[in-house]
Amino acid sequence: MIEAKSESMSFTIMAGSIAIATIVSGYYNHTIFHTLIVTLFFILFLKVLLKYLYSKKY
Repeated sequence: MIEAKSESMSFTIMAGSIAIATIVSGYYNHTIFHTLIVTLFFILFLKVLLKYLYSKKY
């Protein structure tokens, strides 16, 4: 069940919307830009980690 949730479409949409918000915020405020970059990298790292963990067979 957690494996299916980690690959859900909402996870991808959330990362995409944060990426767009990051690009837009880069023109206005550098603090928000850097915060969103860190958030985006954390979300992508979490997705890769969950994909790796749940692809292993025990």
